[in-house]
Amino acid sequence: MPRKKQPAAVHNHGVSLQMAKWFAILVTSGAALVSFMSDSSAIGLFGWFASEGLSLSDYVARSVRLSPAADTATAIGDSIHLAATVTDKRGSTLMGTSIVWTSIDPRVATVDSSGTVVVRSAGLTGIVAAVREYADTAWVVATQELTGVRIDIDSTFAVPEQESRQLFAMGVDSRRHEILGLSVSWTSSDTTVLRIDPLGTATGLVPGRVTVTASVDGMESQKMVRVVPGAGEIALVGSEQRQAAGLELPKPVAVRVWSRGGTPLEGALVRFYPFYGSGEVASEEVRTDAAGIADTRWTLGPTPGRQYLRVSVEGADSVLTIMAEADPHPSDVRVVTLNDSLTARFGQQLGNPVTIEVTDSMGRVLPDIPVHWSTKDGGSVDRLDARTDSLGLARALWTLGSHAGRQRAEAFVGNPRTIPPHTVVAWAEPGVVARAEIAKGNKQHGAVGSGLRKAVIVRAIDENDNPVPGVAVTVQPEHGTVPDSVLTTDGLGQVAIPWTLGRTSGAQRMAVRVDGVKASLVVSATADARSAGNIEFVEAPSSGMAGKQLRRPVVVRVTDSYGNPVADRQVLFSGPAGIVNPQRMMTGDDGLASTKWTLGSKKGRSWLQAVVKGTTLKAVMRIDVK
Repeated sequence: MPRKKQPAAVHNHGVSLQMAKWFAILVTSGAALVSFMSDSSAIGLFGWFASEGLSLSDYVARSVRLSPAADTATAIGDSIHLAATVTDKRGSTLMGTSIVWTSIDPRVATVDSSGTVVVRSAGLTGIVAAVREYADTAWVVATQELTGVRIDIDSTFAVPEQESRQLFAMGVDSRRHEILGLSVSWTSSDTTVLRIDPLGTATGLVPGRVTVTASVDGMESQKMVRVVPGAGEIALVGSEQRQAAGLELPKPVAVRVWSRGGTPLEGALVRFYPFYGSGEVASEEVRTDAAGIADTRWTLGPTPGRQYLRVSVEGADSVLTIMAEADPHPSDVRVVTLNDSLTARFGQQLGNPVTIEVTDSMGRVLPDIPVHWSTKDGGSVDRLDARTDSLGLARALWTLGSHAGRQRAEAFVGNPRTIPPHTVVAWAEPGVVARAEIAKGNKQHGAVGSGLRKAVIVRAIDENDNPVPGVAVTVQPEHGTVPDSVLTTDGLGQVAIPWTLGRTSGAQRMAVRVDGVKASLVVSATADARSAGNIEFVEAPSSGMAGKQLRRPVVVRVTDSYGNPVADRQVLFSGPAGIVNPQRMMTGDDGLASTKWTLGSKKGRSWLQAVVKGTTLKAVMRIDVK
């Protein structure tokens, strides 16, 4: 068919519009060219910016502005288009610039080369548009605005008479993404046919049809639910299973179908339907065998937590929901304790619940993960949450054991066979001081004037024998000295007392008083003399008869540097004339050693020498022989 010729006016108008468009482009490019040429340094740069992939507009750009400067998305998957205006130094808008678009947090939103932003998750991110070193940032707030309610049942859903089934519903945004953390309330249009509790547990009373309504913050969704006669029954064979998320369960999921008469039903068509996000099955429809059993393989979905498989039987009244525990992978679990400090008196409950947070390795919270607790040092832990909540949190009340000091509890997250427990540490404070005791260092031996080899350890304890720190201890030595007379018990409820003994040998004592305890402790030690430091004759005679034995024994005393007698040291007696018997004697406890000396027959001056064996100590007694 020949093309109809347009009126001249219309044609001319189109030409005029096209010419105006080209004129605007030429004006803009001309402004850029003039701006560029006005820069004297640009003359030699034509080849350079061409080799760098820059256009003329890129080179003269001096400002980037984004519009809008901030925007909000109300659903995951929403898109926002940002417009970037690039101008030169005179404020003229430039065309054809090479704008580089980036998102500060791509987990929240991504941006393509046209400036179209797509929301990925709730949060806040900045979108940056840059031309060379000039850039501007627009902020995108991603939220999830409740726009509807989704009930997770289909048109075939039925509740057997006198049985209960769990209904699931959730608040969703405009793109039907689930909004976590919202509570759902339920109602039934006919409570004589179907009763439903606030948690969505529906109980069939008599056969019929009802409309169930799920409400979330004033928004509603409705589904038709049938209550079917309860003549048949379907039951799980074995027990519920668990496996790491995303993997196939260890055993097939098997169910047995019973006839209305209570016998296994052969040839019944069993349908297996995983709930949303609960993975997939190998066979969705299976016929029961002679034992009334049908089974299929179930591969769990990738999200940890409880997952559900709905099982129904064609023509029967039973619908079964099977739960499987999808455990997080051990390498992808992070558990942290949120409490800053956990302290209470021994045997008492901590003031605040112990709270742990469970996330994956990327920091994303893991809700609906089972948590069990146990203690390592006595006491008890009562969990407040059997599973982590929508924020990945689980809480427990911890009553400490009956001893003071460090105590431990363990949180088992997920499968305890594959995931190591998370240890939580608390400090049990002791009670008031009930008594004190000498733990170490009593009844030591040491040299006079010297410090004992071991410090005296005194401990303050409460009524349960727990050590009590921070208690004042006063030390009063009757003999010797201590560096500090007032001490404070440490974290073990102890003080260490260095004791330097007095200079007198024998028994020495030191009194120790612990604040809060009436009776003082008495520490004893035995001060032993030091090594021999001196020897001297005791009451030596000045004369004697030649050839005769002195009327009294000759006695020497061996003492240390402080004058204390030194026992068990051998003394050697010798002289130029006469007879000494014995020539060797051991000192007694009093430091004395004695011998008998028969003088020689020659009259005149004579002497007797006493030497402490193994030393240079000696004494000489001189006598007139008549």
